[in-house]
Amino acid sequence: MGIWSQTKQIYKMSFLLSVLIGYALSVCNNGRLEGESFLEHHISKGVFKTVTTTGLAACQRACMERSKCKSVGYNRETLSCSLGKLNDNKLFTGDRADVYFEPDWNQTLPESLGPCRSRLCSKTETCVVLWSGNHTCITELRSVDLTVLLDFSKNTNETDFHAMISYVQHLVGQLHDVRLAAAVFGGVTSIKFRLDAFLNSSAQIEALEEISFSTITGNKIKRALNKIHGKIYNGSIGDRPEVQDVILIMFYPDDMFTSNLQETVTAVKSDGIHIVTVGKAPSDDGYAILNMTASEPLEENILTVSEYSDLLGMESQILKAINLSL
Repeated sequence: MGIWSQTKQIYKMSFLLSVLIGYALSVCNNGRLEGESFLEHHISKGVFKTVTTTGLAACQRACMERSKCKSVGYNRETLSCSLGKLNDNKLFTGDRADVYFEPDWNQTLPESLGPCRSRLCSKTETCVVLWSGNHTCITELRSVDLTVLLDFSKNTNETDFHAMISYVQHLVGQLHDVRLAAAVFGGVTSIKFRLDAFLNSSAQIEALEEISFSTITGNKIKRALNKIHGKIYNGSIGDRPEVQDVILIMFYPDDMFTSNLQETVTAVKSDGIHIVTVGKAPSDDGYAILNMTASEPLEENILTVSEYSDLLGMESQILKAINLSL
């Protein structure tokens, strides 16, 4: 191919790329913001939040959920999203992967935002749409390395299993910049996937769908926490040193084997790992185990349900419990 043909090809590709990016940034009916975009530009100052490994549409949505967001910077190679609190703060970078975008907040926001279309939260909060169709305002969500630990002992049936998985799938969609690991336990613990396995919410939701249910004889939560501590956290692959580690346990506490549990829980917490517990139908003895396991403040990190199907009605409390740890 001659130089002139190569040049024409480059111009053609650049033109098509400009059209595609411009279209993606201007479509509102698909849940994206309208506004002015600039290729080869990025935010120069005033970045208040960075989200890694995310798509352009998710980056724009992250802006829409925050009243303080005035500008968006996105890199199509690193998949990094920067949200800015200032208008007109673009900087030419010359990097064709960079896109700068300034939303038009005078437009009617997409219906996909539900009640958050009205921008009901303060500038220090994020608006989150709940399963019920209502909303909650949460102090700025931050990055989290989250492990969900599910009780597969004899007290869990298939209905419980599906309710737990469905809720965790929904939870992943509500969090920002989450790395997810999943493990199940009874007498033994099985790690289904680790923090580095799936780096975006869509892949994480699909991976959860692939978990199958089978009862595991026994109920040794101490062994489960030890395995998560050593194999998922504590500097293991995918565990980001600058990000808070959180374990969300869903279990039937009344039937747990608790020998030396306190010692294990203390070791886990001493490494900065935060534990949020959801206990099914606990008795007084069950509450004692929840108190032993959960992080402080206990009133925020101990949640109880009669059935796991009740989880969707508690999403605001669970989101806040995870976020308070960050």
